[in-house]
Amino acid sequence: MSANRERGELDLMADGKAFTLRLGVNAICQLETLVDRPFDQILTGVRQGSMREARLLLWAALQPYHSDTIRTVDDAGDLMDRAGGTAVLIAKMTVLIGRLVEINQPPEEFTAGQADPPQAQVGTGEASSLRLAESA
Repeated sequence: MSANRERGELDLMADGKAFTLRLGVNAICQLETLVDRPFDQILTGVRQGSMREARLLLWAALQPYHSDTIRTVDDAGDLMDRAGGTAVLIAKMTVLIGRLVEINQPPEEFTAGQADPPQAQVGTGEASSLRLAESA
């Protein structure tokens, strides 16, 4: 299986095989349940260089397609060692986080030209007792 960029996926090569990484809702929820912390705290740890947090994130990203072979975070760490070690892990997690953010942006047609919704004038609604004065 090859990674689908439209879904935010990314391939990690190890042992001559492509492992598809994907951080979907279920993977993120599994991760939050495992560590009893919100996802943003885990991302902060990865950004600050925590290998423990990066390995956890890798484990979660492998679960959608590789839960049968990568069952534990130790399995994910072993895979990372075979894929090139810590430098590769941090680089891949950075790209994966970027794709996660990218695919979760609202479509351009939702945001194009729509700053704030128009505001109603004060005192001009049906139930209002205030009325705009008419000019003479």
